[in-house]
Amino acid sequence: MLASWLSAGLLVVGALLGCLGAYMQYNPLIAVAGAGLLLGVITSGFTELQRER
Repeated sequence: MLASWLSAGLLVVGALLGCLGAYMQYNPLIAVAGAGLLLGVITSGFTELQRER
């Protein structure tokens, strides 16, 4: 359950940071947002693997 909340949180924060970074045209913030989104997707994959067991 914690992994699903973490995944959702990372995806939401990554999306918000990406929007803010695009609005400000600030590339480092966009890179951090991309990393957050990638970590959210990876964490989501682990929750799916955990449910299959």
